[in-house]
Amino acid sequence: MIIHGNSYNKMSVDELREKIKIVYYNETIDEEGNIIKSKEPILRWEGFAKVYPIKSTITNSKNEIVNQIDYRITIRYRKDIQFTDTIIYRNKKLKLLNVPFDLDNNKHWLQMDCGELYEK
Repeated sequence: MIIHGNSYNKMSVDELREKIKIVYYNETIDEEGNIIKSKEPILRWEGFAKVYPIKSTITNSKNEIVNQIDYRITIRYRKDIQFTDTIIYRNKKLKLLNVPFDLDNNKHWLQMDCGELYEK
């Protein structure tokens, strides 16, 4: 499917075929002021999405790599998705590279650009 301009507006719920989970980690502050993340993720949402596996590199005017996008994910609009959330797709952990945005300005679709999270 080739995407031009506002053709996202014609997107159908039938195109949401990939199962994803959106999780977050609970953060607490210890007595020394350090932020401690919980070890186990907390499920925020689980459902179907359209996943575009793309490989895109965004550079600045000096040809330095600013951002690298591995996946573009579209789901039904939700207002509870946070920038700090983690997306689990096919046993891969993805991090959001920018704030999720309303794709068609009608609160139908939410688009998220994600990069793969590599853990050591």
